[in-house]
Amino acid sequence: MLSVFSYIEKSGVIGAPIEYKWTPYKDMEFVEKAPKQLRQLIDALSGGATLALALGASEWMIARLRGLSSYSQAEHYIDALWAGSISGDYLKHDTLPTPKDTGDPATGALRGLEDALSTVSAYVFSNHPDRGKNTAGLISLVRYTLPDPKPFDEWLQATLKRLSSAFPLQEDDPLGPIVPRDFLDPHVKLETKSVPKLVDKQLREIDYTGNPFLANPKEMKAAGFKGEPYRFK
Repeated sequence: MLSVFSYIEKSGVIGAPIEYKWTPYKDMEFVEKAPKQLRQLIDALSGGATLALALGASEWMIARLRGLSSYSQAEHYIDALWAGSISGDYLKHDTLPTPKDTGDPATGALRGLEDALSTVSAYVFSNHPDRGKNTAGLISLVRYTLPDPKPFDEWLQATLKRLSSAFPLQEDDPLGPIVPRDFLDPHVKLETKSVPKLVDKQLREIDYTGNPFLANPKEMKAAGFKGEPYRFK
């Protein structure tokens, strides 16, 4: 699993007692209720920046619910999509079935997050007109689960500002360039020259062992992958 960002650790959300209410499939409510202004800001981002933002927001929920649910597939999915944002060759499965939502507040939120990420990922790579709307819905879902949303809101505002400046939507290339995971850290400078090093670090830190979504190096080589799997040069 990828390490938790220091800014999430400092926020105090990790493993905090659950105070929010959950009913089966409550996650379905958030897309239609997503703030219009947030959707518009996301619509102005490249596809790659949109996916990075969605994954970065998702990591807040994963950390927030750490130790409160035995459901680990959502966390595996986030790791897999970080690899898939660099090359689709890393993905053995684009998605996997999620369990029935029985109303458990931790597991229900995590399976809802995974379903939301699956939609956002598909919409990003197809340049679907609702990619901003669904990403805004995912962000609203994450925010709902947090004990104190203020640190998340501050991170979101700073990250949107940084990404909109560095990775605006280009109509002739809607996906845009690779956005390294570390660019979500407000303390990391957004420098083009640092991208290869950061992407290589990101791939090396992903644990494909036991991740049902990811192909291992042997499988990738057998499928014709060029270069060294889980490295970037």
